[in-house]
Amino acid sequence: MKGAKSNCRNIACGIPQGSTLGPAIVVYNVLYINDLPLCSKFKTVLYADDTYLSLSHYSLSTSQSVVNHEFLKVDDWMSLNKLSRNYAKSTYLSTGKKVQSNLAEEFLVILGNHQIKREQSVKYLGVIIDDKLNWSSHLKHIETKLVFASSVIYKTRNILPMNTLKFLYYSFAYTHLSYCVTTYNLGICNHVTFKTNLCETK
Repeated sequence: MKGAKSNCRNIACGIPQGSTLGPAIVVYNVLYINDLPLCSKFKTVLYADDTYLSLSHYSLSTSQSVVNHEFLKVDDWMSLNKLSRNYAKSTYLSTGKKVQSNLAEEFLVILGNHQIKREQSVKYLGVIIDDKLNWSSHLKHIETKLVFASSVIYKTRNILPMNTLKFLYYSFAYTHLSYCVTTYNLGICNHVTFKTNLCETK
């Protein structure tokens, strides 16, 4: 920068952020962690650099011990492969009819001597999953997007031609309505506010 050059240093593992080799390394890392599901009993879903681990059990107390035991395996696997953990972005979600608030507070998940934060809802690949599995958080998120889309279309209805208004609809509203609709569509029937707001915006 400005004629100055930094000293050369050897990189034993990883890659500097913003490097031109970044995209190629990301593809390599996806292949690199493909054996993560083999190290534990977690059901593992890998998508790009996102990792989703899940485990089910009929007993809440037993599931806590199993989860923490399996997390030890995951932590050891990451240490052996020299992979860093982002504890701040790591959260867990408890779902099920027997998961009560007082029990959930006692449910502690530990990863690498760090307590993982429990969330009432998490966003995964654009879909918000809540602990009651009624999709209310995701539907409220869609409502916000639809209100914005309705506002834009309403304010420009007398200015822009119909084909442009349709383009705005498909850009700002339809994409949110159609994305993963087969996953959360059952929640719409029980979400009265969602249906009411849709009627108001028509």
